[in-house]
Amino acid sequence: MAPLFPLYIARSDGKLEITSSKSKQRELNRPTEAQLDQAPNAKGVSDYYKELDFGDPKGVDWRRKLGGMLMREIGGKEEQHKNYILAALPENYRLYEHVKYTVSEKTGELLKSSRNHAKGPNDRQDAYLYGHPLGRKKRYRSPADFFPHLLWMATDETGEPDNCGCKLCAPDEIQVFDKPGKIKAEPVLKKEEFTVKREGTPPKSATVGTNPLVVLSKGTVSQDSTRPTVKPSPSPALVKSAQPLAAPPAPRISTQTLPTPTPLAPARCYEQDQDSQYNKYLFRPGELVWFNKGAAWGLAVIVKRDLFKDQRHQDRPKYLVQPLSHPFSHPPLKIITSEDLLRPWLAWSAPAPTHQSLAAGGLSYDTVDWRAVVQGQYGLGDVEVDGSIFGAKAIDESYTLIEPLDALGTTPSERHYNGIYLGGEKVWVGECIRLRINQGHDIM
Repeated sequence: MAPLFPLYIARSDGKLEITSSKSKQRELNRPTEAQLDQAPNAKGVSDYYKELDFGDPKGVDWRRKLGGMLMREIGGKEEQHKNYILAALPENYRLYEHVKYTVSEKTGELLKSSRNHAKGPNDRQDAYLYGHPLGRKKRYRSPADFFPHLLWMATDETGEPDNCGCKLCAPDEIQVFDKPGKIKAEPVLKKEEFTVKREGTPPKSATVGTNPLVVLSKGTVSQDSTRPTVKPSPSPALVKSAQPLAAPPAPRISTQTLPTPTPLAPARCYEQDQDSQYNKYLFRPGELVWFNKGAAWGLAVIVKRDLFKDQRHQDRPKYLVQPLSHPFSHPPLKIITSEDLLRPWLAWSAPAPTHQSLAAGGLSYDTVDWRAVVQGQYGLGDVEVDGSIFGAKAIDESYTLIEPLDALGTTPSERHYNGIYLGGEKVWVGECIRLRINQGHDIM
């Protein structure tokens, strides 16, 4: 089977909850509780919706079709002969399957309907994509229906919903034309007025890359809007007039002597905005973490994160992690639904390799002969554990600059960035960190 190249969609308009236009109350953006009830009725008919797991074949088929259509649209000639797949559906979008079947009261067997349009034993087995910001009634029935919306999220720099051409955002009945080929000018004017109030767009020089690992980020804020603004102190006349005439002067403190705090610059991209929200996520995509494997803890990298509703209908974070290993082993992705099962990389020190011969040689992940280790030439030990230990140490001794900025430096070759992967941690400009200074190969 040909290899699949993953595509990562960094921007999403999906909503887990919406405000109902009728009741004006918050409701989950998914099938109703009655639709999720799997109990059969009096006639033995079970008719319900269920959320598909991440690795479900039907969900994989959706992601493969969407990835292929996306790269056929925005990819170059080199990408046309490769197979692509979305690493995950856009954030807050969920795939549900409509299942319907009837169980015979006498035999307990499934009854096949003569009007069955499903390939399996069930009367119905359709998949629907929920998450559109207009609510649960606005769902997508197929990858082809959702693709125009996906293309809009991946390529539109403004993030303006009016620019989306999918069936849900732009139904035929609202596309009004004065004459063939001419669109009314009013919606265009409204769109321009609205985009002025929104966050800034990415620089015009930003283009969609042709690398199979595509990360499409949300528009950045303009340069002027990110400069800290200091609130001016009131003039002496205003301060004097604001004080009560009978107030004693000794206990009062003049507002002119109070220092004005410098506000932090606003988030420049969607990912930074999500990272900066208090008590929403403890871990960030791309960070190195420890994860609970049951009897022991392993090392992994955060691939994706999302929110889900627990039994008390409260938002809880969910993480998709990629366990580390040696180059000849590719462990499957794991879904972590509790932050108690994760620890930051810096919480513990990495143990010594299980192969004693690997511990006494000054070896690194790139210099170890992993094929020889797998073949047992280095003695007894756990190859996968040692691969994760060496891989984590390689990450800890590296750094990666992220989110390049438009600001010009003092020299033409100087570049500014909005964030950095400092070892196993992701840090944005303006965040407080504590650096540990040791002797050795420290980055800072």
